[in-house]
Amino acid sequence: KKQKMDISKAIVEAIYSKTPPGRFLKKCPDTGQWNELSRREAADRAAQAMAYVIKGESLKEKRRQRRSRLPDQPTNNHSEGTYINHS
Repeated sequence: KKQKMDISKAIVEAIYSKTPPGRFLKKCPDTGQWNELSRREAADRAAQAMAYVIKGESLKEKRRQRRSRLPDQPTNNHSEGTYINHS
């Protein structure tokens, strides 16, 4: 977890050190205004984005593995012969 936060802080610093500097913004649902996040909030958001990416890749791999096994495995339910490929 510390490593992930260190990486996310490095990402935030890299964005802020650009010329012109980048910013992390959040839209206020009440006013519709865009407000700049603190560096801490930006690092938290970057860490969460990394978690989503990692989780998403792992889900893709699990789905791929399930799809490759499904046709070879016999079905044990009453809807035999039903196979939907979502790729």
